[in-house]
Amino acid sequence: MAAAVLALLFLAFAPAEPEPTPWRHTLFLQFDGASLTWVPSPDDENAALGHSFLAKFEGSELPVYDGDDADRAAVLQAVTAHLEPFGVSVVAERPPARVPYTMAVVGGQWDDTAATSVVRGIAPEVDCERLNQRHVVFAFVSADETVVAQATTVSQEAGHAWGLDHVVGEGLIMSYDLSAAATEFSDGCVPLCEEACQGPDSIYCARQHLEHCAAGSQDSRAELLSTFGDADPDDVAPTVEILSPTDGITLAPGSDLLVEVAVTDNYGGVGWDFELLQDGESVATQTAFDRELVWPLGGLPEGSYEVRVRAQDHAGHQTTVSALVSVADVDDDGTLDGATTGSQGSSDSASSGDDELQTGGAAADDSETDGCACGTTGAPPPLWMMLPMLGFSIRRLTRARTSR
Repeated sequence: MAAAVLALLFLAFAPAEPEPTPWRHTLFLQFDGASLTWVPSPDDENAALGHSFLAKFEGSELPVYDGDDADRAAVLQAVTAHLEPFGVSVVAERPPARVPYTMAVVGGQWDDTAATSVVRGIAPEVDCERLNQRHVVFAFVSADETVVAQATTVSQEAGHAWGLDHVVGEGLIMSYDLSAAATEFSDGCVPLCEEACQGPDSIYCARQHLEHCAAGSQDSRAELLSTFGDADPDDVAPTVEILSPTDGITLAPGSDLLVEVAVTDNYGGVGWDFELLQDGESVATQTAFDRELVWPLGGLPEGSYEVRVRAQDHAGHQTTVSALVSVADVDDDGTLDGATTGSQGSSDSASSGDDELQTGGAAADDSETDGCACGTTGAPPPLWMMLPMLGFSIRRLTRARTSR
């Protein structure tokens, strides 16, 4: 039987509850090069998708790091030592897309990106609110340099993505002058460097720094502890509940299905994704990049389905829950035996928007089978994305944070 033609849905995703503080995090050191796509704001960056505010308009190709396995291991070890006091995991293997992580691209040159001058490293911005946990930062380093210099550049650019400005101080990771052997984030208030180093009005997160220090100073260690907590073991797995659909529900063919979940954990930073399986085979997926709690599906044809939700924290704990859904024909009398007819859940009907976050999407129409042709939709692109790219050229030069 030919698969049904879908009426695509649009639903404004309900935001997740505010995350508990602190939240855990992962820093992924990408030594294998990167293919990046430009996005018009640091807020739109997504390490898992290769979306970077600092990519060139036509895209950026970063080469593989020029060191060998021993060089990679040495840099990884040094960065891990920098972040050892905090709830941050440092890895050289890409985490699953569901897990929010910062990606540090290691290697290449400044002109592989949209950087406008010779720099050792660059971050998209100093993210004062630490709201985007999926930034892409760059360390333009080579294995010919000392391990200390390479690791310091990586950790400094990650620090910028996590809300830290430059400081003055020998041996400090966030120091603007990387000539010294930097080994730690400042423990205590030290002077900020921006006014002297990068010009007036270049301190990004003055209000955040005031939570721990007097004006003009920054306690990098205290701010990272406030964001990520200490390195105490995380022994608690996330909790996931499927609020909708009800397990075992039966729907009429062509019904719309609204998947709604609740996800909690003892730390913030947990990530999750959705999957729809038909007769045991995956037919659609959606990663909750923006921590969406609902996933609308449209036009389910006949079949047996499993809705699956996976949540994962930064300690590697994964929780998977599922609900079974049947889609069956209406009986001769116009009813379904013990079934619910029509659409499950509710939504506002509108045209489909940007499906960029869709990792699976609708299965292809197969006239020889009853395969799922269900559709998933995301939020439409904001109107400012329709503006000419030229309008963002000035912003590209002013929001990035560089290291010399």
